[in-house]
Amino acid sequence: MYDVNEVTIDFDEIRQKKKELNEEQLNEFLFSQTAAMGASIKILLGMMGFGQDFSIPVKIKGNSRDVGSFTRALKGERRHMDAAKKYGLNDPKTYKSKARLDKAIAGFEKTTGIKWMIG
Repeated sequence: MYDVNEVTIDFDEIRQKKKELNEEQLNEFLFSQTAAMGASIKILLGMMGFGQDFSIPVKIKGNSRDVGSFTRALKGERRHMDAAKKYGLNDPKTYKSKARLDKAIAGFEKTTGIKWMIG
């Protein structure tokens, strides 16, 4: 069982920290944030139906472009895992879902300036 009260991903906070911190501090901050986001995304994917029996309140904060690109990438992860599970890794449908996922991830990284945390 997980002992997590809430998952919060705040793109506005990350953007603000990018302005305030020097390069070394920023790298440390981004490293910790990406690790936390990666863990949060894995929790979210689990909540989307991959055998996890728990529910955690989730808050995604930021402008609509950031949140939208995050949502598209997260949905892409889910669709790709579904395709791999249903068709296997070498099926053309799985390759197509991976290409869509890569496009969504590239959009997320371009929009937010943050490297995608899974993969």
